[in-house]
Amino acid sequence: MSQDTLGSRSKCVTVARAALSAGKRVVIDRTNFDSKQRATWVHLAHNCWPACDQTFTITPHICVVRFDTTRELCVQRCKANRNHPTLAPTDANRVIGYMERDWVEPTLNEGVDAVVRIANGDTKFYEEVVARLNCV
Repeated sequence: MSQDTLGSRSKCVTVARAALSAGKRVVIDRTNFDSKQRATWVHLAHNCWPACDQTFTITPHICVVRFDTTRELCVQRCKANRNHPTLAPTDANRVIGYMERDWVEPTLNEGVDAVVRIANGDTKFYEEVVARLNCV
């Protein structure tokens, strides 16, 4: 799910909660630039999971996928995307700068099972990660 598509963080939380409670896999497409923002989703996964597994024999598998993309490429992509629902091309430098300034690397100490870094342009590894996430 994407906050850009759904329109607000609260809608994302509602949709994620419903999906997790139904035992479905959830992928959050969102720039969670610090541990506090990522904690929302980690806590949600752990708090909703028992609703679909009352035996508690299965725990949610939480993986952070971090795309290692340069600031310049992020700005370039934002400027080229004229149809982005929340980011105007003229705001690309400012918004990317804000995110870069406040970025905190994700770690396993945040309660996740894995942190996977995908180098820019590594489409083979990206495809492998997506395939593995689909079968977890």
